[in-house]
Amino acid sequence: MPTSVVATPFVIEAEVHSDDHVIEVSFDAEAWFTSATDEEIIELAETGWGGDYAADDVAQSLEEFNLEIEQLFDYVFIRNHGGGNTRRDAIGFEVHIKEEDALEWLKNNRASVYAATERMRG
Repeated sequence: MPTSVVATPFVIEAEVHSDDHVIEVSFDAEAWFTSATDEEIIELAETGWGGDYAADDVAQSLEEFNLEIEQLFDYVFIRNHGGGNTRRDAIGFEVHIKEEDALEWLKNNRASVYAATERMRG
């Protein structure tokens, strides 16, 4: 009898994709939030939870623990440094954190940071 595997939902859903969308990876950002400083989380919130260097740091910090993220960064590197590629062919990547998940986690685990993000939201 086959066994079924039920995927555990992400606590803090996030995604990273190459600029050309050839590779897109969904991942759980909870480990980053657990180890991030208050200032790092607030900076991420100030960027709108993605599309900026603060969000890039989330995926980069998890690269060694997530094979799919590592493969994405390998792809970006090869694409940018492979033979015949020019500077105008260069691509990067973009990261987005699901705001609702991040705020819920902060509310339950880092109340002072949650309060700071709520003040920012007005």
